[in-house]
Amino acid sequence: MKDWNGEEPPIAIILCASKNDTIAELMELDNSGIHVAQYLTEYVPKELLQQKFIDSIENAKIQLEQREKLSTV
Repeated sequence: MKDWNGEEPPIAIILCASKNDTIAELMELDNSGIHVAQYLTEYVPKELLQQKFIDSIENAKIQLEQREKLSTV
């Protein structure tokens, strides 16, 4: 389904990780009300996506640790 610009509607790659598993899901965004944070128009190598995912997990852990420290002060 093409939009008014003649482009396909964006999809999201939802990545979730636990200690023992990683899940990747695709989601159509055209009617979801979710906005695109990063818009890629070219193929992205799997290794780059994996590294971005690992970096995001590490950043989230750091942010959680900082929040926990602030809440105990």
